[in-house]
Amino acid sequence: MADLDVLLGGRLFCDLVFSGSSLPEPGAEVFADAFVLSPGGTADRATAVTVAVTDEHDRSSTTYEEAATEVPREWPGQLPTAATCHVGVAGEVPGWVDALRAARTVVFGGVGWDASREWSPAVLDRLAHVDVFVPDEVEATSCTRTDDALAAARVLAERVGTVVVTRGARGSLAVDGSGAVVEEPAPVVPVVDPTGAGDVFVAGLMTATRLGWGLRDRRRCCGSCKGPHRGRGTASSTTGR
Repeated sequence: MADLDVLLGGRLFCDLVFSGSSLPEPGAEVFADAFVLSPGGTADRATAVTVAVTDEHDRSSTTYEEAATEVPREWPGQLPTAATCHVGVAGEVPGWVDALRAARTVVFGGVGWDASREWSPAVLDRLAHVDVFVPDEVEATSCTRTDDALAAARVLAERVGTVVVTRGARGSLAVDGSGAVVEEPAPVVPVVDPTGAGDVFVAGLMTATRLGWGLRDRRRCCGSCKGPHRGRGTASSTTGR
């Protein structure tokens, strides 16, 4: 039995979320319906601050991050065993990730928004270090230079065992190494704040994978977890609220 069910390698964010608002024009001021301060991202020794402005459709973010706060290249001490792991592939993947995979950990990868808008093709090469890749539609099409989520997923599936592309209110689609395509609509629920909805989706996918479920059932689990995301902020918007 593994030491851990889940190991997360990433940045810890402090999210300041203003909801029910829009970004002001230069020189103007807008008032939010609500505000919440909550943790976001994943957990390591790094720290960043994000201000998110949201409505019921999407969120926009401004982030400040100190230099030299990336995930450590070397694991401090003895590397634990883990059933699943999530790491970012926007930059170089730490060597300890390959050690986890060699010990049968299922590794999930994410990429996040590229502020430079260059969407380096090196991301595709880093997919060799993960088992499952979960980008959103913009990230997937930008990295693959394709025009739609399905085309992007098929390109990505040539690089990694399973690809799941999230599409917001239109649900998600998944492609595995066999070329099988699974599409699942998003549950229809009242949405207060979409901040962290993608994180909740990935958490559901990792949980269902840990339970050994098939691809379609894993997708449904993700939708069920993401659907009740009706609170404000990342940590406060968990299933059961």
